[in-house]
Amino acid sequence: DYEKLSTKADEITSEFDKVSAEIKAMERQISEIKELKNHIINYMKTKDAYAEYKQSGYSKNVYAKCEGELILHKTAKAHFDKLKLEKLPTIKALQTQEQQLFTDKNQAYTRYKKSKKDMQEIATIKANVESILNIKPPKKAQEKTQEAR
Repeated sequence: DYEKLSTKADEITSEFDKVSAEIKAMERQISEIKELKNHIINYMKTKDAYAEYKQSGYSKNVYAKCEGELILHKTAKAHFDKLKLEKLPTIKALQTQEQQLFTDKNQAYTRYKKSKKDMQEIATIKANVESILNIKPPKKAQEKTQEAR
């Protein structure tokens, strides 16, 4: 039945799109965690330089001496403010979260590969059936079939 075949193709394509979106979201989260870890490390490394600058009454001489560190410190602080963090997470907690995301991403990638294979197979079958039955698919469906190949 061509309608069942079309429905099945749509379901498989939908699953593929869903898994693909999940992977992209996880990659975005991993990137955000790496960026946050980097800012936390920079913040901690430059804390003493900022304390010295503050204690000097924001002296221009101290600023000139520690300019690179102070810029890193301010950049990190601005990032924390942008995220509206009241308390910084620990590096260990971020690493645990990052590792969990890597594990989840690998599992999703396995589903992604299976969905992609299924989508390619059903697209081929559907294209063959359309050719045999001389059915012209809607223009959008033709584009998706060609992408799947």
